[in-house]
Amino acid sequence: SCAQTPVVQVVDAKTKAPVAGASVKAISGNYYSDSYYTDADGVTEEPAFPGGASELEIKRSGYQTTRVKY
Repeated sequence: SCAQTPVVQVVDAKTKAPVAGASVKAISGNYYSDSYYTDADGVTEEPAFPGGASELEIKRSGYQTTRVKY
């Protein structure tokens, strides 16, 4: 069987349109993963974080920075 890489999709809260070029980082306490950037469909790999992370931080110019617990 094939293992699938977890992905994140970023969409506009009002229009539900995909947001391309958004930065997605995993956060654990004061530690941040590398940034992953969304493609034209608003999709990127879920950032990997040693030991796991508790939040994702999503940033894009023109949008409010958002943190999502997971």
